[in-house]
Amino acid sequence: EVENALASAPDDEKNALREKLEELEKQLAKAQQEADRFEVRNLYVLDHPPLLNDALSTAKSRLMIIAPWVAGKVVNRDFTTKLEVLLRKGVVIYIGYGISEDETQNLSPSHLGARKKLRDLDQMFSNFTFKRLGNTHAKVLIKDSDFAAITSFNWLSFKGDPSRTFRDEQGTLIRKPELVNKKFEELVTRFDVVHIEPTTQ
Repeated sequence: EVENALASAPDDEKNALREKLEELEKQLAKAQQEADRFEVRNLYVLDHPPLLNDALSTAKSRLMIIAPWVAGKVVNRDFTTKLEVLLRKGVVIYIGYGISEDETQNLSPSHLGARKKLRDLDQMFSNFTFKRLGNTHAKVLIKDSDFAAITSFNWLSFKGDPSRTFRDEQGTLIRKPELVNKKFEELVTRFDVVHIEPTTQ
């Protein structure tokens, strides 16, 4: 709200708004640091996009994303570029999708293009598995042993844009390594591939 007010405020009010915005940003950063100390915490809709961005930007050994649908508005050029950077670093990546046994028909060109780009990367990199799981309504994001997010948030088809109409999405973030690893080992069997050990440390 302060950011929006600043954009249209008269010049004589902007300094006060900038100071208020700076203070709020400090409070948000402190709250985030405190939240990150918890091994298990609740997630709400706006908590999800930063987690996905963090996973795509900083994963060191493995990344897993499971969601029913793949949409071009999320799996866009930025997404696939970050994915390719991780793959070239040796990060082992699993992406699973599909709420039904058969491919969804009559998709928009952008959605079809997103799937094609992921399939192309699957062909290019032995450390990437992109698979239609079928019958999955799960929405899971796992980064290394750092965290597992199990949620209602559609990682591959919903941006969670704060400027759009509110949509209630909730989940749980787990930062306890043994539980993260257990969830990963449980889910990786669905990909029906030989598990590849990461080449990065």
